[in-house]
Amino acid sequence: MICGQTEKALPFNCAGKLRGLFTTISERIYGKNSSYLVGISAVGTALVPDQVRHIFIDLRRHSICRPGVELSSSARHLAQRPPRPCHSALSLKTLAASAGFLFLLLFGIAGAEEFNIFLKTTPKIELLRPFADPATLSLLVTRADGRPVTQGVVAIVLDAPKPGTLLSTDFPLVEGSRLLEMVLPLRRGRAEWKYLFPIRGNYRLSVNFVDADGQGTSKDFPIPVLEERQKWLWLGLFCAGLFLIGFSAGRIFTTPARGGMITALLALSLAVVANVGGHDPPPTQAVSNPQSALEIDGAVVGKLTRLRWRPSDAAVVNRQLSLAITHLEKRKIMFAVDRVPVASEFGLKFHYPDGAEYRVNAVAESPGQAPVRAEQLVAVTGIEPAMMAQIPALLFFLSVILLGLGAGRFSFRYHHRAPR
Repeated sequence: MICGQTEKALPFNCAGKLRGLFTTISERIYGKNSSYLVGISAVGTALVPDQVRHIFIDLRRHSICRPGVELSSSARHLAQRPPRPCHSALSLKTLAASAGFLFLLLFGIAGAEEFNIFLKTTPKIELLRPFADPATLSLLVTRADGRPVTQGVVAIVLDAPKPGTLLSTDFPLVEGSRLLEMVLPLRRGRAEWKYLFPIRGNYRLSVNFVDADGQGTSKDFPIPVLEERQKWLWLGLFCAGLFLIGFSAGRIFTTPARGGMITALLALSLAVVANVGGHDPPPTQAVSNPQSALEIDGAVVGKLTRLRWRPSDAAVVNRQLSLAITHLEKRKIMFAVDRVPVASEFGLKFHYPDGAEYRVNAVAESPGQAPVRAEQLVAVTGIEPAMMAQIPALLFFLSVILLGLGAGRFSFRYHHRAPR
């Protein structure tokens, strides 16, 4: 009840008195510039019903937020300080940033295509044996949906097994070294070559694929190669023979004088050292053909040797190259590639495992032309393995002999005990 009337039937003169009252209060609190708006707002709250008034208050609260600072008393209109958006501008910026982040994330993931690399060996990995027959290694590169990659290259690196702790392999200088480095193009998503694993152990094949657009992936494959069972059998027979030799020497030279025992031990030790120690290979030189398209650096055991094939006619295109490295003494193919597409030249780095003689053959085939052949003989320079590589095996064989000597002495004394 204001001026004796209710809000629903408020006379005009009471509304004017209320407008003047609210104007005076707003001038004292906010200044003259804000009195007009405050007065209208106050009168509006009295003239508008409660339901409509709450709607306008909510809309005004969420749309525009007036700065809560006191205006100066100078003649400055309220329009000089425009209303400041409270929620809408910040929400738009946040929404735009979130949308941009999701756009980059989704399109970045879609643009980075995934590839899969598979390795297949013939024979199977569990059947691979050192210096037996060359194995065929095949790489297959597919997209995420399983389709083979049409264009691209694979960089291949093969590392030899690490040195053993007790018994070395047939080629100690090969242990822990790099055996092969090359780059092969893909044909229907595949790359294939032949390789003869020289020693036993766990090899590591590293493959790095790059497609025509510069995208790619890499993967490492462990290749375990087990030793031939026959070699373990021969090793067991050899150790048994050393034990028997020590046993016989222990029974024969077991006398009250200790000189015979020491002499026998020294003689057997010298025999084992002579058998375990290697020998220097005869000096040889590489044989090359001046007109050949093959260029091979000096080959030394324990290091990679660079091999490069270059065409005699650079104008020929769509050329396919077949290359093979053969061990002449063993008559085994150590490495081979068949019909590799070559644009200009082909190169690789190969590790010759021993100081023997090898033959390198290359055949280049072009449509409508006769095959171009090139051949070169390579005599590899052998190096004597370090003594540290022979010491573990030497100590092992000596321990077998000592065990036989001890068993022989014990047997002799047991059967020749003095009667009590």
